[in-house]
Amino acid sequence: MNITSRKFGVEIEFVGASRDDVNQKVNSKGVRCRVEGYNHTTRSHWKIVTDASVRGGGEIVSPILEGEAGMRDLKKVCEALNEAGA
Repeated sequence: MNITSRKFGVEIEFVGASRDDVNQKVNSKGVRCRVEGYNHTTRSHWKIVTDASVRGGGEIVSPILEGEAGMRDLKKVCEALNEAGA
């Protein structure tokens, strides 16, 4: 299996930025994202949820990502987190 067909998922805990600010930054990068209540549902978009282990932040959870397109979205999300001050 090569990177062009590998499926994966990512969860990133963050502090230093509000969930709403992170959501705005991610969407401004062209990556669909929503703030949601805590849940275990796999979505077709990135979601930002609360996380009991994080104070003053949250967790951003990917949909099922695939290959190089998934890696590009992950890079955009990481850039958005940095820009939001997380």
